[in-house]
Amino acid sequence: MYKARHGARWFNDEVQLSTIVVQRFDKKTFPLDLFQLEHMNVLSHFIGKKSLLPVTEIDTESSYLIELLGQQVVIGITHLGSKSEKVRSESRRLLERTLPGVAPALYQALVVATVDYDMGKAALE
Repeated sequence: MYKARHGARWFNDEVQLSTIVVQRFDKKTFPLDLFQLEHMNVLSHFIGKKSLLPVTEIDTESSYLIELLGQQVVIGITHLGSKSEKVRSESRRLLERTLPGVAPALYQALVVATVDYDMGKAALE
């Protein structure tokens, strides 16, 4: 049906039955030929990794995906609810500049995530 509407942009006649198109959070699409994947776990890793934002806030859903990926995690701990303006400012800088700046370089090997101090503290209680 997609091919009929949009033409053969991703498909050719030799592999059309084994090709799937996956779309990540930013609406970018990727064609995958299942016959060219060595193992199906490559596909599940691809889907899991592309489901996370470059800098992911740790919550129930993202922590499940991170666990499935089995990759190490760099966690930036923020405290946006701090009484200290300096701590709030540094937390915003970490979220807006530092982690987004290093995330592309670490993307293949690590998951870059954040957790707010208050949320982590509430989870432990």
